[in-house]
Amino acid sequence: NYSLDNGKTFDNPKRFKFSNLGSNTMTPVLLEDGTLMISYTTFNRPAIGGSRNRGKSERLNKTLSWIIPYTVDNGFGIPLFLSEECETGFPVLVNNLSAKGYEDNMYYVCSSQTSKSIIFLYSNTKGQSWTAGLPLSSFTIEDISKRNPFTGMPQITVNNKGVIGIIWQNRTEEKNGKCQFLYFTASIDGGKSFLPAVKVSSLLSCMENKQNDWAVSRYKSGGDYTCFLSDKNGDFLVIWPDSRNGISKLYMANIKISE
Repeated sequence: NYSLDNGKTFDNPKRFKFSNLGSNTMTPVLLEDGTLMISYTTFNRPAIGGSRNRGKSERLNKTLSWIIPYTVDNGFGIPLFLSEECETGFPVLVNNLSAKGYEDNMYYVCSSQTSKSIIFLYSNTKGQSWTAGLPLSSFTIEDISKRNPFTGMPQITVNNKGVIGIIWQNRTEEKNGKCQFLYFTASIDGGKSFLPAVKVSSLLSCMENKQNDWAVSRYKSGGDYTCFLSDKNGDFLVIWPDSRNGISKLYMANIKISE
């Protein structure tokens, strides 16, 4: 649903069923012309004797990423295919509204359990076509049935100068793949290339301990999300869960890009 009076009132929700596949809605972005681009993933299908949801569905071989446009005048448009490189987790879609030359560029970041990588893609055609996934970093993951599926937890944002910032949790520096550092990288050319990744957190975060109690069974990486945004100066601000001292707490860091 949407509001035409700065959020004071909202119209009735609009519903659109794009397929019979099981799906998760992800982040939306608003283009300059007022088109709302909504990202979503499809991950299972109806099936007789399926293994999920009380025997009514089965997982697809690959999770598929899509976007669908919506306008107030015309409603929902035709779903546009984005990628099959992204897997279980929460991909993030953002766009560029500030830097000249990159207007309406859209950027998508996700994690792949198959390639054990953080993947970045972008579109400069309003979602009609996308680049192949660019692996930004690898991460460690053990047997997928025993690990949290949201390993990596990538987040992306764009500052007011058009610089793309990406963060993720990296487990490659701990032999058992159970502890992690927070990493950051940035692109100053609209996603064509990225600066060398740098470590944001100074100590290993190990969530899997008794002090974190029941939360460990669901949040082995510290949670599904982190907070990542930019301020009016173009600096990046990140808030993330960290268990460096044996119990999970929120930490914050300010990240500057040198000109």
